Amino acid sequence: MISSRPLRRAAGALLGVAVVSMLVSCGREASAPVANGVTLLRHGQFSVEPVFPRLVTGKSVEGVVAFEKVRIVLHRADGTVALDTTVLFPVGADSVVLAASVPLSPSAGAGGETFKLDLGYMNTAGEVVFKGGPVDLTVAPKGSSNQPAPVQIPVKYSGPGASATRVFISPRSLAVTENRPFEFTAVATDAAGTVIPNTPIVWATLDPTRVSLNSSSSGAGASLGVRGSVRILAQLLTGPADTAIVNVTLSPRTIAAYAGDAQRGAVSTALAQPIAVKVTASDGLGVGGVVVAFAVTTGGGSVANATASTDVNGIASTTWTLGPATGEQSVTATATGLSGSPITFRATARSVAPVKLVIASGPAATNAAGTPLPVTVNAVDAQGDIARTFTGTVTLALSDGPPSAQLLGASSRAAVGGVASFTDLKVNLVGTGYALRASADGLQSATSASFAIVPGPAQRLEFGSYPVFGMQAGAMDVLSVIARDAAGNVATGFTGQVTVSMFKSPTGTTLDGTKTASAIAGTATFDKLSLTTVGEYQLLGTSPDIVAAKGPAFQVTPGPAARLVIRGGGGQTGAPGAALPQPMLAGLEDRFGNQAFTSGVSISFTASDGGSASPSRGVTNSAGQLSTSWTLGAVSGWQTLTASSANLGSASATAVATGGAVASGGSIVVIDDVNAFDDSNGLAKSGSTFVYGNAQFLRNFLSFSTSGTRAGANRVLLLADRGNYDYTLAGSNWYNFGALLTGLGLTWQQTSLHSVLTTVAPDVKFIIIHTPATYFSVTEINGLKAFAAQGGRILMVGENPAYYYYQAVETALLQGLGSSITIVGECAAWGEVVRSVTHPLTAGYPATGTGGFYQICSSSQTGHGANDTPLMYDSANRIVGTLIKVNTTPLPLALQAPLRAQRAMQAAPSAPRAGSPDMTMGPPRKP
Repeated sequence: MISSRPLRRAAGALLGVAVVSMLVSCGREASAPVANGVTLLRHGQFSVEPVFPRLVTGKSVEGVVAFEKVRIVLHRADGTVALDTTVLFPVGADSVVLAASVPLSPSAGAGGETFKLDLGYMNTAGEVVFKGGPVDLTVAPKGSSNQPAPVQIPVKYSGPGASATRVFISPRSLAVTENRPFEFTAVATDAAGTVIPNTPIVWATLDPTRVSLNSSSSGAGASLGVRGSVRILAQLLTGPADTAIVNVTLSPRTIAAYAGDAQRGAVSTALAQPIAVKVTASDGLGVGGVVVAFAVTTGGGSVANATASTDVNGIASTTWTLGPATGEQSVTATATGLSGSPITFRATARSVAPVKLVIASGPAATNAAGTPLPVTVNAVDAQGDIARTFTGTVTLALSDGPPSAQLLGASSRAAVGGVASFTDLKVNLVGTGYALRASADGLQSATSASFAIVPGPAQRLEFGSYPVFGMQAGAMDVLSVIARDAAGNVATGFTGQVTVSMFKSPTGTTLDGTKTASAIAGTATFDKLSLTTVGEYQLLGTSPDIVAAKGPAFQVTPGPAARLVIRGGGGQTGAPGAALPQPMLAGLEDRFGNQAFTSGVSISFTASDGGSASPSRGVTNSAGQLSTSWTLGAVSGWQTLTASSANLGSASATAVATGGAVASGGSIVVIDDVNAFDDSNGLAKSGSTFVYGNAQFLRNFLSFSTSGTRAGANRVLLLADRGNYDYTLAGSNWYNFGALLTGLGLTWQQTSLHSVLTTVAPDVKFIIIHTPATYFSVTEINGLKAFAAQGGRILMVGENPAYYYYQAVETALLQGLGSSITIVGECAAWGEVVRSVTHPLTAGYPATGTGGFYQICSSSQTGHGANDTPLMYDSANRIVGTLIKVNTTPLPLALQAPLRAQRAMQAAPSAPRAGSPDMTMGPPRKP
């Protein structure tokens, strides 16, 4: 039997607890004590804590739905019912006493037996409205040391509407005034939206200070005396909830004056400030929508609105125009039923006549030139109030400031309501101490506070110092660009960057020097610009977001004569001892290569090989030129005519004395740029046509006839001792160079050994010396001299000092061959097409421009002598290509020791590239 212990209702508590004492039958276990054949019974007990769900408000659901019975069911582990009993639990009672008995299984020991417990709470109709379990429950014999702890059993609602999943409140919101009733309704639905009737719904207010509900089972209630929005909650016992809003407003209680009382104004004019009242509720806050009536009570004036409704802040206002009578006038504001109504507003009306002008608002202390200066002038009466009846003309003028300054814009305005406004006045002249004077007929004038005009932002550029009347080629005098504001003042605040460029110039010219400068106090200065080519120029000054400056056209004229040049007649062919058909023309150039038009300069001519010039001496004409007739000497071969002038140096031209084809052997050509013949630049192709003239130059160099023993030779020998494999005929960059040789029916061979020059093989017609790194011995130089004497030709290719450090080796070789050239390592312009002189080696392409000889970066050669003929000039008029007539007289062997000493001081040349034999052969000759 279960002993009498209370089963308690959990209403109002966090957990409901039922503590049950059970009388347990132990069966006929061998260990059970017996007496007279009767099985002894032992008492046992268990504890249960039913846990009911709680609502959002914290209330337990078991107090919402009534029940009067509790069904208790115990199942054994095998599913059989050990106990099924129902006890009455009267409504209002907080506990009941439970007495029941259940036998333990024969296998139950001292630790007791585990059962499955189910609870069911039933209403008067016998419906189970709350369910709990199943949970595991252990029943232990009383007195056992293994007494079970209380078992929690969650309880959930299972009555009508337990399957509902949503609840909906209607309407969604209500607006009520204080102390007024309201009502919401709600329905519960299942997942498909079907309404489930009789579903319990619990109602609550989330702010009981503003509204109250009649009961927790109803959505009806009433507003209280506190304004604001309140959420009303409707919740199902299974958890789903919905909310609606009640907006509580308060009733108007009081009206009071808010603004506009006790003003003064001119008769028959509107007061400056509207009159306004404020309507408030019991909490002192404004109430909107209250109608207020305004009425004139004395003075005969008028109000703009007889009635006005208060705004959201509880304020209602109107404009009051005074009547014609002077003295006190009044207006009342009435709101029926409100405390404080009516309210009386009073104002003093007076007669107004303007007596003086006042500058109400004037220019700022500092203003940008050319920008508007807004000014407002009031005509006021003796009391200082605006004379609203004044409509006369007000005129402004400058009273102080620089004498030459002018006030621009409309300086006279008719007053409107006693006020004259000026919006388009301007002062362009920068200065300080400015002031404005306002005047009108019959009124005392007024003067503004002092103000200054400063330069405005930069709007446009203009040239300051500029070569308007031209300049000589070379450095330009200091150039300046000035930034000006809209009024033409120097924009001293401008510090932006200004760039000078050429708007108009001769083709191919450049403006050298630093072309971008930052302005200082509005002026950018350029002191390192230069123009070196004669012609007409026009400069442009630019800066972002500013109108550019375009200067006038000007002329760059030649500078003073700096050197002597041959302008025509070179490269001719004639019979030995005969006069050449074209005269030789010597001329003057300034240091930039421009023709110098200097007359009266004395020039003398000297011919080699017994030739002569007629006249042999003379002075330049107005074009800076002097011509002579050149008669060749009686010997065949290359001959030279040299023009000389004191302080201007000398210049030479060459001609060939022959009875037949041009004999062009016995010479060496110097080009100091390996890139001039590579595939990417010098020999770059466009389709099958070479873009530049370098390929044509090579054809001219290779396609010559000679009467020497080398006339039938057809092989090119390349000496490359520096180890720069990429720039050799066997390398990757000179592939087209090698293809050009093959296309001309020539074979080629390259080596790093100088010994091949001691006695040059008889089938060699050309020798290319590529950036030599080792000094040449006397026997090697003499071998080259013998090669030239037999009609062979030599090409020496150098490089600029950034990649090549052996200019002294080149110089020693060339001087050993009879030249007075000194190789100078100086890099000229990158990627330029240089100009050439008239010569058989430069035949077939223009002297300048696309198609001319293309240089990447060249060294310059200076100190030319009688046997050296310039072929090409770069943009700085430095010589970048030269023809040298070899002096075939052998050097004395006494010079061998010094050259050997120089050679011994050098590091050993780089080893040939792996996989490349020292003697590299080109393709065989074409049939």
